[in-house]
Amino acid sequence: MPPLSRMLMSSDVAVGQTVTSEKRAGVSHWMAATGIPHLLLAIFALLHGIIFSYGFWSSYSKGHLIFAGSTFVATLPMANAAALVLYFDLAVLIFPVCQTLTSILKRTPLSASIHHDTRFFFHKMVGWYLVFFAVVHTIGHWINFALLAAKNGEGFKGFLALNFGTIPGWSGYLMLITLGAIAVTSFGRFRLANFERFYYTHHLFIVFFVVSSVHGICCMVKEDNGPNHARRCSVRYGPIWQWLMYGGFGYLLLERIKKEVIGRYKTSISKVIRHPCNVVEIQARKENTRTKIGQYISLCCPEVSLWQHHRMLITSAPEEDFLSVHVYCTSDFTNSLAASIGCEFEPQEEITGVLMSKVIGIDQKAPILDVDPTIRRPLPAVFIDGPFGGAWEDIFEYEIAVLIGAGTGIMPFASILKSIWYRMNYPHQKTFLRKIYFFWYLTGKAQPQAASKQSAITELRTPTMFRRPNWDTVFESIRNLHASPEKVGVFFSGPPLMGHQLSVSCHNHSKDDFIFVWRKGNF
Repeated sequence: MPPLSRMLMSSDVAVGQTVTSEKRAGVSHWMAATGIPHLLLAIFALLHGIIFSYGFWSSYSKGHLIFAGSTFVATLPMANAAALVLYFDLAVLIFPVCQTLTSILKRTPLSASIHHDTRFFFHKMVGWYLVFFAVVHTIGHWINFALLAAKNGEGFKGFLALNFGTIPGWSGYLMLITLGAIAVTSFGRFRLANFERFYYTHHLFIVFFVVSSVHGICCMVKEDNGPNHARRCSVRYGPIWQWLMYGGFGYLLLERIKKEVIGRYKTSISKVIRHPCNVVEIQARKENTRTKIGQYISLCCPEVSLWQHHRMLITSAPEEDFLSVHVYCTSDFTNSLAASIGCEFEPQEEITGVLMSKVIGIDQKAPILDVDPTIRRPLPAVFIDGPFGGAWEDIFEYEIAVLIGAGTGIMPFASILKSIWYRMNYPHQKTFLRKIYFFWYLTGKAQPQAASKQSAITELRTPTMFRRPNWDTVFESIRNLHASPEKVGVFFSGPPLMGHQLSVSCHNHSKDDFIFVWRKGNF
């Protein structure tokens, strides 16, 4: 039995040695657990307050608005200040979801902070700020329209005319409807219930950006007391399209162009393997493509949908001459993808109590010999963009690594474990990594196994443990077993709550001469 398993099962680590997460507090503890998202939230709240205050004061303190200043007083500066915040949010909204940009940043010292959860938290945070200040901007102009209609003696008809008979009016409502649809379908339960609806609705951002550029073309409030009586627009933040093009939207366009170019590289599916539990493995070959461990691709199958590009983890090793992904078929897209490659999931036969995998398709042009000719057939074309970097690329930079996967979070480690096998059996270069601790956490009911030299479930020397792991004991045991390394890489993929507990344990059991480096790569 491996030493760590023996220590965990025999409780060699004294209870007094284990530092519980609840007893450790302070700024460093908070940063290790949930500090980065909360710090981002605080910074952006302060930044939005500064931008809004600047926009309000610069609009309110102008002496060039005699009529507007006496009519609207504070509501016009409020609407203008909210517009300035919206300009800023639109400029930065897209950056977190730019895959190439985040892959580049993952190769910098910022890689520890730029993981999947953080960048999407940032994107959602900016999105909700966008919704909030869009409402503030709208309320401000509703009041402005009401005041203007009342001053002109036009009443409610004048209010409606200003809302729906002007370019800023009707375009503003179209933007609100578009933004509302994007926001509502982004809620967790709606997104999980129908991902395709969420995916296509989210692409209404193109409509939103185009209409927002039209929204500011017609300036309704102009200066009436400017230098030389110039009738300039009261808001001088620049055209909104410049904020978009110089911001994230412009970079996204470059990524889209790159995706179209790279996606046209010759790509073909070479083999399809049906696995148990509604999983299909797709092996493909793509020219001019080199992968690293723990990376992912963006896959499009035109036969299913020309517009949908889905992120999928690469499960093949860089040493292999093909690129593979394992698809867990639970959604409309994944089921349609499986059907397009001829994979039909049926109750599989049990052979000696084990569910078997089966090759169900080989491309007719694939140079694979000794294959049943009945499974050789044309397979659909696919477009692959990437690969893009993940949180697991630097595993070989550590002497000791801890891999923790929960449920389907095991997928990122398939590529890593395969690559380790190749490096051990076909060594071409010196590998710094010398020890791996691998944990696969599954929920469900099971009966404890009888004492034996190997697990009755996995047939490995490491026994299967039927209880929730005590991560404090795990990290303390690893630290007791190894005295030499300065850093141990901890790589995790799984639910956020479990990741929170692990990040705290990593921090609590790190000392000056022995540090657990946290790497989270939820996908």
